[in-house]
Amino acid sequence: MTATHAWLIALALVWLAGCSDGATPAAPPRAEAAPAPAGAAPRAFAEPASIAYSGGTLRDPFQPPPSPRGEEEAAQRQPAEQRGKHPLEAFPIEGLRMAGTLSRHGAAIALVRDGNGLVHQVSAGDYLGKDSGRVHAVNEAGVELVEHLSDGAGGQVRRARRLTFAAPDPQEGQ
Repeated sequence: MTATHAWLIALALVWLAGCSDGATPAAPPRAEAAPAPAGAAPRAFAEPASIAYSGGTLRDPFQPPPSPRGEEEAAQRQPAEQRGKHPLEAFPIEGLRMAGTLSRHGAAIALVRDGNGLVHQVSAGDYLGKDSGRVHAVNEAGVELVEHLSDGAGGQVRRARRLTFAAPDPQEGQ
């Protein structure tokens, strides 16, 4: 910056400071209401009508709709992360084979072979398959379970499945 520029800036600042008289601007004039005509009665305003809000009992639109099957069933179908995932939930039902049954203290237990050839014990209440299939019954004929599939509209559809006893595959052991 040259000396000439510095002088011009200083001169502009002094001139601007001199233009201000330090007074605050006056308030704008207030508008006065026109007086009522002589002999006119004071005007009464009607009380606004009360409207009762009845939407407090409706579902919050920002929450998912309730399960049509009830809250009890929804509580039983907790996400696998909350209930602890069963090892057989890593395999599709089609990849599981029933290898046999056991009876322990009067309760039937199924032996189920996973896609890696390992055998797992399964009883009522356990989960299998990738579609949250929950075992409802175990007997010598098979394992009865219900899967919960997405219906594509935010809800779920139940599908009954049965895992039956299959004769061992001779090539499976190799």
